[in-house]
Amino acid sequence: MKNYSLGLFIGESFAELSLLDTQTKEKLDFQRWYLPRANLKSFLSKYISEKSIEKLDHVFVAHRFLEKLFSYRLGGSVAQVVTNGFEKVLQLEELSISNSLVWPQKPPALSSSELIFSVHEKVSETGKTITPIDVSTLEPISAKLKMMEVKRVCLHFHHSSLNKENLSQAQSFFEAAGFDVFVPPVTEPALEFQAWRKNLLEAAVTGTFLEIQEDIQGALASVVSEEKIHFLGSQLNWFRNEKNERLGSLVALENLWMKFFPEILKSNEKIDIFHFGLENFSLIKSELSPWKLTWGRLPVLSHERKDFRIQPTQSLKVTESSQLIFDRKELSFEPGPISMGRGVVPCVYDVLYFSENSPPEMQEKIKRSLQVLVKSTGRSVTPLQSLKQLKGDILDQIALDIEFSKSLSSNQVVLYGLCADLLEDDLKKHSLFSKMKKISEKAWSKSAMIGHWGLRTVYEQ
Repeated sequence: MKNYSLGLFIGESFAELSLLDTQTKEKLDFQRWYLPRANLKSFLSKYISEKSIEKLDHVFVAHRFLEKLFSYRLGGSVAQVVTNGFEKVLQLEELSISNSLVWPQKPPALSSSELIFSVHEKVSETGKTITPIDVSTLEPISAKLKMMEVKRVCLHFHHSSLNKENLSQAQSFFEAAGFDVFVPPVTEPALEFQAWRKNLLEAAVTGTFLEIQEDIQGALASVVSEEKIHFLGSQLNWFRNEKNERLGSLVALENLWMKFFPEILKSNEKIDIFHFGLENFSLIKSELSPWKLTWGRLPVLSHERKDFRIQPTQSLKVTESSQLIFDRKELSFEPGPISMGRGVVPCVYDVLYFSENSPPEMQEKIKRSLQVLVKSTGRSVTPLQSLKQLKGDILDQIALDIEFSKSLSSNQVVLYGLCADLLEDDLKKHSLFSKMKKISEKAWSKSAMIGHWGLRTVYEQ
């Protein structure tokens, strides 16, 4: 009788699983699905039932789902209690540039000013308590937060990593009052504000993370215990309930690739990764550096990711000069591309994945929509001619972005992703892509790698 384990990857709009033999790590089954059509809990429940799986030894999970929250004001429902005089420090430190190679963007506000409360307490730069905290001053803050139905509180006390006395008293007070309290990770003083930023982000994403965790546990409760469901952390560790690990899990997959891909290629040379994936086109650099989000740096080491100017859900539009171009703004996969059955305007995804093997009704819908756009440009070309030209333009633009980024690095580029698999013939004809070492996602899916790493580091230890 075989023993089963599950590798699970949750993207922003797609999820996938790999069913593995626990002893041999052989991939026995693979499934990918579109989350707007089948949510995580319902799909996993149905899968376990249809496969008649009675027991799972382990479930290993990595995700990028929380990234979809980054376009919103994340800290809008999280309170901050800070040392008097430091109320605006995170807002002042926010960056105004995204991870895009070209298009600068101003990030949404990370916090709500009406949920920032100052307290009189002070610790010197040598760790000496100068002003002890008066816990009674926290009572009106607590009362106001309960009235506003705020559940999570971040405590940001200057120099608290050198002396936790004031911080610990405030933490005990708010926990006793029923709040979910977040305190920054211990860091060197120079990184204190980065630690505050990470702490605020951890609190902001916690609600969604817990929903994901509960969905997985609920769907698999009959076949695996909660302590056997592991989430991949930024240091390729596994965690379950640690508050300070949830945000960092967003960079875990890239860190795993940097560990896994050289082993697959049997190479010791440094690599950069061109991820030509289903939801994202990006270049991941081999060098480790502090993780940089649009709001600033965090005290988490990650491999820098640069998103390309062309992304899967950028839609086609006609400019005032009658040119057919892709809009800079991404539509996301909700409603998504025409190919997903819900979109109405052709986007990058539709152009790249269009083929004679596509369902006939889908082909006609894309061609009709494209014909309307082409007609408004005054050009006398067929939709199929336009699709061919647009696909070439997309590949050329991505190649330019890679060349621009690669001018600062001499590392070997590894090509990986579902799009790289589907466009293999087109990429072989391109001078830049044809020189890259390719790892097939069909052979090594994200969920299969996650499962393999879990069995190596948890089951075999």
